[in-house]
Amino acid sequence: MQSPLLQNIVTEEGVKIHAETKRALLNAFWPQDLQAAESFQTPITTSNLDSYFTTYVNQCNAYLSQRGSLVITRTHQDIVDIIFDFKNDLNREQVHANLLKSISSDVSDSPEIQCKIEANSSRAIDLAVRNFLMMRIGKVPHSITSGTPLEWTHGTLRQFVTNHFNVPQELSYTGIKLPRTFNAHSLERIGGVKIKWTDNLADHLRMLDDDERVAVFAHPSFLMLHSTSDFFPQGFIEETLRTIKLLFPANDKPLQKWVRPLLSSTDQVDSRIATCGTLRSELRHIEKFSYWRDRLIILKEVFDEAEPSTLSQWWWDRRKRVQWYTFWIAVLVLTLGLIFGIIQSTFTILQTHVTLLQAQNDQTSSPANIY
Repeated sequence: MQSPLLQNIVTEEGVKIHAETKRALLNAFWPQDLQAAESFQTPITTSNLDSYFTTYVNQCNAYLSQRGSLVITRTHQDIVDIIFDFKNDLNREQVHANLLKSISSDVSDSPEIQCKIEANSSRAIDLAVRNFLMMRIGKVPHSITSGTPLEWTHGTLRQFVTNHFNVPQELSYTGIKLPRTFNAHSLERIGGVKIKWTDNLADHLRMLDDDERVAVFAHPSFLMLHSTSDFFPQGFIEETLRTIKLLFPANDKPLQKWVRPLLSSTDQVDSRIATCGTLRSELRHIEKFSYWRDRLIILKEVFDEAEPSTLSQWWWDRRKRVQWYTFWIAVLVLTLGLIFGIIQSTFTILQTHVTLLQAQNDQTSSPANIY
């Protein structure tokens, strides 16, 4: 029986992945990490990773559709083979050379054809990285995407990822606190900052659109697959999962009610994002974050600087208790004043109306009007 990985990625119906192919890909990409991830309280299954495979399909469609006879990655096994080279710490030049060797010798050696083969080889490497690490490496051909893609041009993939995320955190965190009220629900309800789901791990917690939205990596089950991976710096995966617990605490009932329709409205977000857990108090200190600290500080500053502009925001924003009580006492006084004013005005109108009716009745019953 043919291995599911040897099936063509692009078929007449486009890119489709069956259940057996999903399982084969998981075992090929993360054989040890999958076993470790299954030890979590809620084991990883292919259904948990539906959002990941949606992204996998989208990336393959973008890179492989309409690429003609010079496509290098025709089967899922071709992607697995490239990732195998990553795991063997081949640098990009060596991975590229291996791909060129695998191309049939009967391909024309004309400069134009060779140029296309070189370009497709580079794209095949970028596609494999995107599917293996969910980081947007290289530009998607013939498409416009938000954000700036990363450029990996030399060295091993492991070195590139480590250098990218091992950046010193520069912002001062003196006085920065992460209270329990600091979560995704409060960010939108109080701070007016909406969640922008992203499948690019490098964009996690990045502020967008003049600080009106924040990107949140939408695939915690994928992160769990890399729980024992050494492609990311030590502690990076665990810390990223902690940021998700910080923003989506599992024990916050109002947040759970709020996030449920957000998750049900898309197939590109892992439903586990709302059930990863709740961050313990001792882990909420900003100094406990090494990789995402600067972005958390920026997000917290945007949240703290946001001033309520609607009655709804005034009601939910209780960060400044004295200001909250003062505002709502003023609203109560104003409301009561309006109510009493309306009651008084209504009573005056009715009293005037009754007086006029009485005057008319008196004039009608007067003896002078008999004759």
